[in-house]
Amino acid sequence: MKGKLVVALFLIIGFVQANNQNIGDKDILTCTICKTLISTIDSTIVDPANEQALTDLLMGICNSLDGEIEIICTEFVSEYIDDILEQLVNDYLDPTQVCTNLGVCP
Repeated sequence: MKGKLVVALFLIIGFVQANNQNIGDKDILTCTICKTLISTIDSTIVDPANEQALTDLLMGICNSLDGEIEIICTEFVSEYIDDILEQLVNDYLDPTQVCTNLGVCP
């Protein structure tokens, strides 16, 4: 599933960041890889099929809760998932900003 891809991408970014810290300077290749991975995550999230898969995953988590917490969780996901994804894509997944914040780009 796409979730495994996202986890793998973040692990790669972490590995690359650790290697960059050991080397001590910003590597253009590492920066390019990071930007490519973040762009891939961004485009994956906005794919309608993946948005639905994420919604289904979150609803499954809500359904595993008990009583009123389940109801509140389900209502929250139903009400806010589109806004959450929009904020992630538009405000938090700028490849240059993310990679700079991770310390892999100058």
